[in-house]
Amino acid sequence: EKPETFVSDLINCGVYIFTPKILIAIEDVLKQKKDRANLRRVSSFEALQSATKAIPADYVRLDQDILSPLAGKKELYTYQTLDFWEQIKTPGMSLRCSGLYLSQFRHTSPHLLASGDGKKGATIVGDVYIHPSAKVHLTAKIGPNVSISANARIGAGARLISCIILDDVEIMENAVVIHSIVGWKSTVGKWSRVQRVKVTTMPNLVSPFLVKPLMLKMK
Repeated sequence: EKPETFVSDLINCGVYIFTPKILIAIEDVLKQKKDRANLRRVSSFEALQSATKAIPADYVRLDQDILSPLAGKKELYTYQTLDFWEQIKTPGMSLRCSGLYLSQFRHTSPHLLASGDGKKGATIVGDVYIHPSAKVHLTAKIGPNVSISANARIGAGARLISCIILDDVEIMENAVVIHSIVGWKSTVGKWSRVQRVKVTTMPNLVSPFLVKPLMLKMK
């Protein structure tokens, strides 16, 4: 878990699956410490700090006190996956992960991806997912890396690039949405341009990544 020096090119995704026996291991540690436990994980920085200060008796470190002994007894195993992994801490990372999932669909579930050349359906570029209940105008151009959720409505001449359109969103005629997340029940007005923002219908939320431009309600 975040070693100070190179150990491996594998990472710990932070997902643990235990049987009830983990409670016995915790109890054993508690008996050694002779007090109740405040179970939590400790970062490498905190572990380094603990070397210079005493650890409370009621403090159980998941990594050092529980997992390491289990590994030593060959009671802890890892599952190595070759799939992608990303942290999702910002809207931008959500867009990146959406693109990764869409590219994975191309190999594992190609039937989920949309297609179209502008004759019988909208023009589709690259990997695009469109929910069956969404309505996309014939003259719209969608993609790459676009996900359109349930009951969304995409108007004539709209252009969507690298974005996530959530449920019940309306993208009106000739609007452009690029590198953005449009939240539930939002409306992007005619000829509007939304780029690199997250759009919501909840005006009380204030964040540099959570924006509601006034032009979104223009009709």
